[in-house]
Order: sequence, then C-alpha cells, then structure tokens
Amino acid sequence: MIRTMAAIVTAVLLAGAACSESAQSTEYFVDYARGSDNGAGTRDRPWKHAPGDPAADGRAAAASLRPGDVVRFRGGVPYRGTIKVNASGSPDRPIVFSGSDFG
Repeated sequence: MIRTMAAIVTAVLLAGAACSESAQSTEYFVDYARGSDNGAGTRDRPWKHAPGDPAADGRAAAASLRPGDVVRFRGGVPYRGTIKVNASGSPDRPIVFSGSDFG
C-alpha cells in the first residue's frame, strides 16, 4: 500500500512538473525601425522582424512560437513585412500578436 501511494504521489508530481513547464510562455518584442534580428527579442533589445517573417534572420528566424507566447510590436512603428505562423496556440493559450502596447 505504501509503495502504491508513493508511486501515485511520484506520478502526480511528475505530471505537475510537466504541466508547469509546458505552461511557460515567452514574450518577444519587435521594433522594425530600431531592432536587430540578432538581438535578444526583449524590450531592451527587440528584433527587427517578427518570428515567421521570411525576411527574419538570426535569432528572430530561429524562434519557434508556442502556445501562450506573445509577440509585441513597438507602437507607432509600421511593420513592413509578412508573417507566416507555422505554430498554433490552444483555446486557453493562444499565440498573441499585439501592436502599439510597448514603446
């Protein structure tokens, strides 16, 4: 009985760890005017191109979007590109592209 309980507790802990790991999302920042695709994609070092833009290079091109990720575009800066998203979110964790809310 004790072994069975230990096995159940271990399975629940492992499942919880897997869920919390998959629940993590990333926030990326894009500034077409001043960003660099070799930057970190952070607020302080935004990319020029969004992930999924065929013109993206470096780290921006290598980024893979996952459920819950958010791509924020600098407000007041027109984005001059095309974005093809090869990933999908989920009903409770969509991939979000948001404009004019940073900057």
